[in-house]
Amino acid sequence: MYKDTTKVEITGIKGMSREDILREVEAGGKFVMFRWVFSFIFFSTWQPSDIIFLKAGQNSKIAGLPYTLLTLFLGFWSPTGVVFSIDALQTNLSGGDDKTALTMAQLGIWEAVKVQETEMQEIRDRYKPTKKGAGFLAALIFTVIAASAAFGMILLIGSCESKPKKPEIPRPSFMGTKK
Repeated sequence: MYKDTTKVEITGIKGMSREDILREVEAGGKFVMFRWVFSFIFFSTWQPSDIIFLKAGQNSKIAGLPYTLLTLFLGFWSPTGVVFSIDALQTNLSGGDDKTALTMAQLGIWEAVKVQETEMQEIRDRYKPTKKGAGFLAALIFTVIAASAAFGMILLIGSCESKPKKPEIPRPSFMGTKK
């Protein structure tokens, strides 16, 4: 379900040399990925964007806005979509997943730095998709509150319906009136 970053397109570096990219990264540029979610009834999927290179001074939250809006409109339509959407929104609104070290190593720009295998494994572990953490807990709380509210509304609507009155049975005239 999660894209392998070795097979992802990198946008924003067209026409740039390795030296240009290194200068931009040293000045504060970074490579980021955003997440988007699509769900429908019992189906949901989340996917990362391509890697986007942001030059120094570019706002990563604005760069992730299309993915955030896509998730807001299409992500909350299933129970698992709620969980994935909250996690994706948390990631996107915090500036995306920073993939700078991994991308620079894969492009061969940091060969002189010699990114050690332990550091690479640490980077790989950090960016594995996870269902744990604050995003999952927030989604769980939101789901419980939403389900409770829906159940409460059903009970409220059910109690507001007027119960039909028993029809009065007409008494025959020979029985008289009851005192």
